[in-house]
Amino acid sequence: GYLFGISDNAIFGQISWCDLGQPEVWDAASIDRLKLKEGERTEGADYLYGKLIIFNTYSIWIYYVSGNEESWKLEEAPTSVGCVAPNTIKKDGQRILFLGEAPGKALGIYSFNGTSSELLTDDISPILARANKNKLRNACAEIHDDIYTFSLALYGSEINNYSFDLDLINRKEDGTPAIYGPHTFAFFSSAVLNNRQNNKQWLMGDEQ
Repeated sequence: GYLFGISDNAIFGQISWCDLGQPEVWDAASIDRLKLKEGERTEGADYLYGKLIIFNTYSIWIYYVSGNEESWKLEEAPTSVGCVAPNTIKKDGQRILFLGEAPGKALGIYSFNGTSSELLTDDISPILARANKNKLRNACAEIHDDIYTFSLALYGSEINNYSFDLDLINRKEDGTPAIYGPHTFAFFSSAVLNNRQNNKQWLMGDEQ
């Protein structure tokens, strides 16, 4: 298999990869680039259906094998939503959840299925509209016990100060997750929700 790395230089997003089956060998010629939109940056990546999914601020790109295993194709997904917070990108089965927005699209948690993005947080869009736009990139999330918990800065806060839970099992009539919150606790690193527990309660990170 391959290991991939992603980066950007404010003009192009760049994908690099190791030699097939040799994770210690990275050829300088093994790169591909995608043109970034104005003000856009490459935020993160995950995989879905054997394809590399690349999240930019205003767009999503798909990198996949076309033909033999050393022939790859890069194409932009037909969705107008991008990701604004890399630490909110979390895979849930055959979907990837992330905090995103786009012109004419609400800020919220979206679910990407490999082609399109669905807004999961329409019910709390008026609250999320009060987010500190200068601190959106610091938002973070984690999936634990089938709950997608995300935290962000609301109401002018300079740090994440609220969190919400999306129940990935219990869903509303429209198929979107039940939403719990807002909670007046926050966290600043998704890793703190992975394995730190005390009496079965999740321990939250804090900034000092």
